[in-house]
Amino acid sequence: MGDIETLACKAERALASLDGAVFKGYEDRVRRELAAVLPELARRHGENGQPTHRILRAVTEDRFEGVQDPGVRHYLQLVLGDVCGRVLDDLDPGAKPRRIVEGLPAEVRAAMEKVDSIGKGISIFGSARTQPGDEDYELTRELARELSLMLRSPIWTGAGPGQMEAALAGAVEAKGTIGGIKINLPDGFEQDVCALLGPDRYTRHHFFSGRKIGLLYAATREQFEERTGLIVAPGGIGTLDETMEQWVLMQTGKLGSKWAAPFVIANYKGYYTGLLEWMKDKMVRRGYIDPAELELACVCTSNREILEEYADFYGIPEEERRFRARVPKYPQGQGDLFPDHHGCGFYRNKNRDCRV
Repeated sequence: MGDIETLACKAERALASLDGAVFKGYEDRVRRELAAVLPELARRHGENGQPTHRILRAVTEDRFEGVQDPGVRHYLQLVLGDVCGRVLDDLDPGAKPRRIVEGLPAEVRAAMEKVDSIGKGISIFGSARTQPGDEDYELTRELARELSLMLRSPIWTGAGPGQMEAALAGAVEAKGTIGGIKINLPDGFEQDVCALLGPDRYTRHHFFSGRKIGLLYAATREQFEERTGLIVAPGGIGTLDETMEQWVLMQTGKLGSKWAAPFVIANYKGYYTGLLEWMKDKMVRRGYIDPAELELACVCTSNREILEEYADFYGIPEEERRFRARVPKYPQGQGDLFPDHHGCGFYRNKNRDCRV
C-alpha cells in the first residue's frame, strides 16, 4: 500500500508539472484514469527487464473508454502516458532518456500511419499567428484551394491556427482532403487543433520529431503517380526549422524517395529575400554551401507563379489550368513589389532518383 501511496504522490506532482491547457476539460477523467493505472504501473515497474515504453503502452492503451472522439482519446492516452512516464523517471532517474528514445518510434509510426490512411499530398508550413483577413492568411488559403482543385491531393499542415488553418480552409473550400499533425505546446503557444479537422484527420504529439517527420513524409513522393510537394509560407522560427530540415535532407540526399517533388518558398512581398540574400552573401561566399544548393528550393513571388510551377512539374494540360481565371499574376496588382524569381534547378528533372 505504501508503494501505491508513494506513486500517487509522485503522480500528482507530475500532473501538476504539466501545463493544465494540455488536458483542459478532462482534468477529473485524467485523475480517475491515473488512479486506476497506478497499481499496474507499480507491478510492472517491479518486474525487471521490462522496457519503459512497453510498460507505458500496457497501462494506457485501453484507457478513456467512452470518449467518442478518437483523436481526443488518443491524445488523452498520450497525456496519461506522459504522467506515468514522469513517475517512472522519478523512481529511476535513468529512465527518462530511455523513455524518450523508446517513445519516439511510436510517435513517428503514428504520424506515418495517419498519412498513409489519408494519403500523401502537399505539406504547407507557415506562421500560427496570422488571422483571417491578414494578407498572408488569405494568400495561403487561396493557394491551398487552387492546389487542391488542380492536383486533387490532400493538404497537410501542423493542425494549428494561422497559416495552418488558412491552408486547411482553402482545401475545404475546394471540397478537398485535409490532414494534420499537431504538436503539444505550453501556454503562450497555440493549443487547440484546428476545428476544420475531424477526429480521424489528425494526430497529436509530445515530440517535435514525430510531427516533423510526419509532415515531411506526407510531402515525399514515393510513387510516380503521387502529386506531392512542400510549400513554405511566411512564418517564424518554427517555420524556419521545418524549412531547413527539408533543405538539408535534399542537400544530403536523405529524403529516401525515388521521385522528386517540388519544394517551394512562397516569397510574398519579398518576405524571405533577406534570408536568401544572406545565405548567398555569407554561406556561398565563404564556401559553406555550394551555389547549386540554393537552387534546391524554388522561390516564387506569387500564388500564380507557384501554381504554374506545380502545373509544369506535374504536366497539367493548359486547358486544365483553370486557376488562371481566378488567381492574378500578382496579388492586388502589385507586381512591382516582388523581387526576381530564384531557384528551382533541383526538381526540374521529375524522374530524379532522390534515394540514399
